[in-house]
Amino acid sequence: MDRLTEALGRIAETRRTALGLVMSLDDGYLKFDFDRAELRPESREVLSRIAGILFTADGFVITVSGHTDARGTTEYNQALSTRRAQAVADYLIGAGLPGDLFTVQGLGKSQPLDPGNTEEAHATNRRVELGLVSARIVESPVLGRRP
Repeated sequence: MDRLTEALGRIAETRRTALGLVMSLDDGYLKFDFDRAELRPESREVLSRIAGILFTADGFVITVSGHTDARGTTEYNQALSTRRAQAVADYLIGAGLPGDLFTVQGLGKSQPLDPGNTEEAHATNRRVELGLVSARIVESPVLGRRP
């Protein structure tokens, strides 16, 4: 886990949590055009580097969580955040990672990192997070097997 944290930390902001590793890919790492969910070329380059590292990691499942800034309706941002998270998961799967490792969720504007109303705050909150959790935790007898 330490090696994985170090390797991914060279690409983007990475933090360890009680359940695993979270990699936050905000506007500084993943570029989406306004109101769009298609990955731009520079985002594909970052995701290719991440995929290369994840190929070396065994025993993990990955949650891809999309987030938006506070502008727009709750319903619209929910759908947009899901589409962006799915675009990231689809890219990583297309790069060769097994699709059954991924769970995709859109969280809309519900979990802002910066409560401000500036362009910088909006850019910080528009992000996709990758959560890497040990498959042993997910498949534990207490939690039940992952579907």
